[in-house]
Amino acid sequence: MKRNPILVYIFECSNILACVVFPCMIFFNAGGWFFPNNTGMYSGLELLDCMKTTVIAALIFAIVVAIPLLLLFVDCFVIMKGVKGFKVTILSILSAPASYPVARTLVLNEEKHKQKFHIIAGGCIFASNCLAIAGFVYYIIRIVIASLAIF
Repeated sequence: MKRNPILVYIFECSNILACVVFPCMIFFNAGGWFFPNNTGMYSGLELLDCMKTTVIAALIFAIVVAIPLLLLFVDCFVIMKGVKGFKVTILSILSAPASYPVARTLVLNEEKHKQKFHIIAGGCIFASNCLAIAGFVYYIIRIVIASLAIF
């Protein structure tokens, strides 16, 4: 039986894009949203506005990543139901989402070019997720330093 991988493709594309765009916005301080723009004196209110904007952007990021992740659950527990040798848990998907498309492709014994695509996409997902984590850590460090400068 042919298993349609469209939900997996949606997950791969949206995860990679979101996990690259959001950290880049933080690193480059797009529009001065994340940190006070000026290098001189700034008030606590300016810093608070930056934090509010970051929370809104992070919520949008979470939605963009979470909806395709839910689609991945649908693929795993509905579309792939009954495939022999395919045992995946919710925890395994949440802890290593990049490996799910690879495991799916290998179990279904798909063509080599599809397997290579999912392996490359899995690597990109892993790298972009690391970039997103680095972006969050960078933001936290920078906002703490900016907060300490006010006092």
